[in-house]
Amino acid sequence: MASAEGESGVTEYRNLFGVRVLNPVDMDETQLRHAIETTRAHLRACDDWHSKGDAVVTKIKEEFDTNPLFGGPSWHVVIGKHFGSKVTHDARHFCFFYIEVSVILTVRRRALACPRLVAHKRGRA
Repeated sequence: MASAEGESGVTEYRNLFGVRVLNPVDMDETQLRHAIETTRAHLRACDDWHSKGDAVVTKIKEEFDTNPLFGGPSWHVVIGKHFGSKVTHDARHFCFFYIEVSVILTVRRRALACPRLVAHKRGRA
């Protein structure tokens, strides 16, 4: 993925669908819109983040994993206030955005089977 920092070292954001989104976005526009709407709805429905935050993140992840729009399972969802990340992800399956004071990272990363590990599990070394 391309660096989020320009030549000046300043991170660039743009406003899309009513939120600040890290640019460049590596996600289809339809997926991004649904990701933002889904996340916004779950955050608004949460009345106590400290006790219900983990459940909210799990619900968002389950929506991504089961909705055919997002291409299947293996999604990771991180919600917080101040964090950075450096992740490897499937092409066209990454977004980082702000809803009010919450920072949301959604990324899909399918595990790739290691041929040596697969052979070892089958009894071959």
